[in-house]
This record gives sequence, structure tokens and C-alpha cells, in this order.
Amino acid sequence: MSTFLYNSVRFMLKPWRPKREIFHFVFSKAMTQSSATKILFQLRKHIQEKPKVLMLSINSAYGDITQAQIVAEAFQQAAQNLDAPFYTFIDCYALGSAYYLASCGTEVYANPFSLIGEVQPSKRSIGFQNVLENFKINYRKSRRETILLDAFTKVSEKQLQFVNKEVQTEFQFALDQIKQNRAGKIKKFEESKIYTAQQALENGLIDDICTFDEVLAKKYPKYKFRELTLYKDESSMIIVQGQLHLAIENLLTKFENNCQYFVNENAYHDIQEQISELLTNALNNIDIQQSAYDLMMDYLNDFIINSNKY
Repeated sequence: MSTFLYNSVRFMLKPWRPKREIFHFVFSKAMTQSSATKILFQLRKHIQEKPKVLMLSINSAYGDITQAQIVAEAFQQAAQNLDAPFYTFIDCYALGSAYYLASCGTEVYANPFSLIGEVQPSKRSIGFQNVLENFKINYRKSRRETILLDAFTKVSEKQLQFVNKEVQTEFQFALDQIKQNRAGKIKKFEESKIYTAQQALENGLIDDICTFDEVLAKKYPKYKFRELTLYKDESSMIIVQGQLHLAIENLLTKFENNCQYFVNENAYHDIQEQISELLTNALNNIDIQQSAYDLMMDYLNDFIINSNKY
């Protein structure tokens, strides 16, 4: 009976994440190489489950245009491979590279109070020599080659020319891509202006003023969704692991008190739903997904070994 119990539950838990038709990614950081890498990791990790719809909520301002391009192309390619729609949502604001990313959606939605636009690339990695002077820090470097963009030395004319040319190239690229993404929809777009949601709608920068939940209820009321965020929050990890610890013990106590529960096939679905909902809480943090599964199997294994009832 012990072997049957263990194998039955292990088989049931193998696809331990519940099937979801909609994947909802949440991006609320400045667009940097680090934040772009994290969301791309999430996308590539979960896209193998072949969702029917991709959704991306954005709450970001400015950042790196190059990284925005990489993320945008990855989502567009994934949607094309899946033959799935890709919706983008602007929560509070999508400015600069963040609006460029938002514009790549099949449909673009915005919160009624969001701020949108102002595509003005800038470089923030030069001209920090005054900071060193204010803090009386002596900066020295040892290098054969000249560093073109040294953040801690006085900005030269050559540096300014190079940066201005690069910024202008990025600006024109972002502008062209936005117009291409919103082809036939944009009526007027002043790249240096910040638009309210209503102004953005009137000028064709977005398709509708709508929240994620409203679109979900209107277009996909029967679909289940999984939310994928980017954060590693140590406090949240401890809380979720504690909740898993307690909940798993409670489940195993029920199993121990009623071993016939496993023999009843009708009970499998109910148990699987309980476990799926439990583990869904861990899905929001990518660092504890595998540990959650391992934790459950360790508890189950200990229960089987220590039980003399079966």
C-alpha cells in the first residue's frame, strides 16, 4: 500500500503546475540589461507550455532602447510561433523605451490614469566626475587604450559627439518602430510629449482604455491565467515557503487519516486542484518553484517511510 500511495501521488504531482491558457507577464522596472534578461528567462522557460494568449503589463519609464528592442522581438516571435495574440497593458506609465515595448502588442490597452509617450533616449553613463569631486574621491585608472565613455572623467568633445550620434540613432530607430507597430492607427505623435490615456486613445497610441482584469473578463472569461513577475523578494520567499510547509503537512495528515482516499479516482482531481492552487502561490517567484516541488516530495517521502499503517 505504501508503494501504491507514493507512486500514485508522485505521478499525480509530476505535472505539478496547473494548466493555464493565458500567461500574464508583469514588467515594472526600468528597462535595463538585468530586467530584460529576467523577463526573457521567464518567457523562454514557460513558453514551452504553449499558452493560447500572451499578455504583458508594463509600469516603467525610460531605460535602454536596445534592451526594449530585444524584449519586444522575443515576445513578438513567441506570439507568432504560438499563433497567439499578444496584448500589452500600460498600468501607471509607459515612457520612453517602455512605450516602445508596449507598442509592439497586437492590441495596446492603458489604465485610465496612465501616462504614455515621451520617447527621448538619453545616456546616463557619463559625466560623474563632479560626484567624485564632491565626495573627495581620487579616481585613477590604468589602461593602455583610451576609454571612450569613461563615466568618471571630464566629458570631452569627442565623447559628446559620439553620444549625441548614438542617442539620435536610437531615437530614430524607436520612433520608426513605434510607427511601424501602430501603422494605420497613429494619427498624431509628438515624441517629446507625455500623453494621458484619453489623449493617447484619441491619437491612436493605444487601442482602448481598459485594465487587464476588464479585458480578461470581456475576451477570455473562461480562461485561466498565470501571472509571472520578475522579483526576488526574500521576505515573500520565506512567507510562501512557510505557507507551503503548513499546507503540505495538513494535506499529508488528511492522507494519513484516510488511506483509501487514493483508491478513489474521483478524489484525484480534487486533491490535484488543492495542490495546484497551493503551488500557484509559489509561481510568482521563479526562485522557489523547484524548491516548492522538492519540499512537497520530501514531506510525502518522509510520511511514507515513517508510517506503519500501510
